[in-house]
Amino acid sequence: LQADPNNASIQEEIAALKQEQETAILQECESRVKRYPNDLDIRYDLARIYYNNKQIDKALPEFQLAANNPKNKTACTHWLGICFREKGMLDMAVQRFKAAAEQTLAMDNLKKEILYNLGSTYEQMGKKEEAIEQFKIIYDVDITYRDVAKKIEDYYKGLQQ
Repeated sequence: LQADPNNASIQEEIAALKQEQETAILQECESRVKRYPNDLDIRYDLARIYYNNKQIDKALPEFQLAANNPKNKTACTHWLGICFREKGMLDMAVQRFKAAAEQTLAMDNLKKEILYNLGSTYEQMGKKEEAIEQFKIIYDVDITYRDVAKKIEDYYKGLQQ
């Protein structure tokens, strides 16, 4: 592929091999869940695989179960919000994002991601003021996070006009 990046047959072969690999990983993880149904870490892995394969309806119950592990609770709550938003259940997504934000004390990358997703969901709902409040929290600690600076600056420019 490096020698001939435009070679369609090689690109198709690579895509087929990647799909085969993803299928094998999914099957292995499903098999592990069947062998160890109470292992919530495996369920979390399976939920992520389902999500990455756009199988939201399969990911949701796995994230719900995996959330019973205190280690993954916040991440699962966040992922549930992402899944609900993906399904168009924006009010339920907001609830999950708020819960995940409350569970995260430190303003680390996970909390910034949660607040960003909360703000983005508010934007989808047409709730500009609520969205901007979330982006301001991020802006206050990390002006370089994603496109938060642009969102904040555009908001204030709009107020001045």
